[in-house]
Parts: sequence; structure tokens; C-alpha cells
Amino acid sequence: MRNVNDPRQKRLIDVYEGVISEAGWRMIADGWQGVVRHVVLHELPALRLGDDLDEFLGRPSAELFSMSGLLLLREFFGWTMPQAHEAILFRTDVQYALNLEPGFEISQRTIERYQARLVEDGDLAADLLTRVTDRLVCALELNVSRQRLDSTHVFSDMASFGRTRMMGVRAAVDYRGHPSDGSDERRPGGGARHGRSASTGTSGRDVAGGLKRRMGLGRLRVRGQPAVATALLLKIAGWNIARASKTQNMRDYVRQQMLQEGRSGLARGCGALWASTWTSLPTLRLAICDILSTWQPTRWHGNNRWVTAV
Repeated sequence: MRNVNDPRQKRLIDVYEGVISEAGWRMIADGWQGVVRHVVLHELPALRLGDDLDEFLGRPSAELFSMSGLLLLREFFGWTMPQAHEAILFRTDVQYALNLEPGFEISQRTIERYQARLVEDGDLAADLLTRVTDRLVCALELNVSRQRLDSTHVFSDMASFGRTRMMGVRAAVDYRGHPSDGSDERRPGGGARHGRSASTGTSGRDVAGGLKRRMGLGRLRVRGQPAVATALLLKIAGWNIARASKTQNMRDYVRQQMLQEGRSGLARGCGALWASTWTSLPTLRLAICDILSTWQPTRWHGNNRWVTAV
């Protein structure tokens, strides 16, 4: 059965109050965690990820929005499957970003099934990238009509060459890049093709280099066209989230969403009250016992009077 919880639904009691400090909340508001939770999580294609599940029959599945976000974060950080499993079980910021409660449990095998489902559906990763990018553009009110395009080389998890083979590959690269007469002049197309953008001042080489360094785009962990295409699309979506979280407009937007969620209002007060009651439970139990020791049960008498029951 599909288990879908709208991330935009507000909680009456904040389960993270007392778990994350004030400094941690500021980091969440200024980092990728706030962007994932309050901007893009509700836009992920959760229903498509679980379209093979029945709407009413069967055991409830894992929460589909959270699973979609976890698969995105896995490629975002380049986690292996065991690392992704540990992150969703032990990291509080990941649980908050995915709209999960502390103490959430899931098996690694379940995550692997959703990963396989994502790879099998060739258009699901592309749909996720489109939704995330459109949502970020809308939140930042960007004009992308003159956005420039670029290209870079991406390698899958291929076999490593030995020294002899590497010498042959290097010679072939030098031969294709230089003319046969031995001069230093490069052939057309063999030089740098990454020009600097006139509108942003950012070169394509800077963007490609950032993708390879930050997202591990230079060498993927997978091979095969479906898995490589899925990893590429999710890594680019993660890169867009990382770049958007660095802008002041996005940070202001996330802070506004957190205030509307009740981060400093009713939900926060209820969470603090619940935390204080929980920590003072022994004192509360003693107070209840004192009240019960002085109370005597009563019953209704026939003469319309309250009398003490013997």
C-alpha cells in the first residue's frame, strides 16, 4: 500500500525540539537541509516511485517522498548503499530534511529496491531533475531564458588500464590534439572550448570542475546506460540544490517557510512543554501519587447527596 505524507503538512508537536540546538537550526536554514525539506521535497515524483503499489491493499510501504529524497541525497553526496542506510538511521539532519521522525527504521534491502525501481523507469530521474530545477527557479524568481549550455566528459565505473595501455591511450590523445608536423599549434576543436559567460561571468570549466569535485561526476560508481543516466540526472539535481542553498534569497525563503511552520511559534512552544514534561516525569509521577493518596471515591446516594464510598 502506498504510504504518502505531504511534507507541507504542519505538526502540532515538533519532535525535533530539544534534539537540534539553536546553532543547528541556523545551519539547517542556511544549508541544503532546509532547501530539501521546505522547497523541493514535496515536488519529488513520489507517486511515480510507488506506482506499482496498490492504493489501499497490502502492508504500508516506506514513505515515498522520503525515499525519493533519500535516493537524491545518495547521489548528491556520493554515498554507497550502506552509507545511505546509516545516514537515514543515525543523522538527525537527514531525517529532518526527509520529513522523518527520530527513531525511523528501514532496512538496506528496502532502499536497494527503490533504487532499482528508479533505474528501471528511465524517465523517473529526468522527471525528478525537471521538478527540482523548476521549483528552485520559481523560488528564486530566476530568468533562465539566456542560460548557456556546456558539456564535459563523464566516465562510468570502467576497468583501470595498466601502464602499457595507458601509454598507448596517452599517445592517441596527443595525436588527436596536435598536428602531425610536430608544431605546437592546436587543431581546431582541440583547444579550450569553455568560454566565459557574458551574463554571469562564470566559465563552463568552473561549473564542470565544481560538478566533478563536489558531486563526483568525473568518475561514477555505476556502469551501464540506465544506471549512468540516472546517476547523472540525480547528481545534477543535487548540484542545483547545493548552489541554490548558497544564495541569500534562498536562505531568506527557507527561513520564512520555517517561521510559517511554527519554528518559533505554537509548535515550538508545545515541543518545549513536551520536552520539559518528559524530563520531569519522576516528579510528575510523585505529584500524581500524592493526589491519589488524598482522594476518596464517591458514589451518588439516593437522597441526592455525595457520600464517601466505604
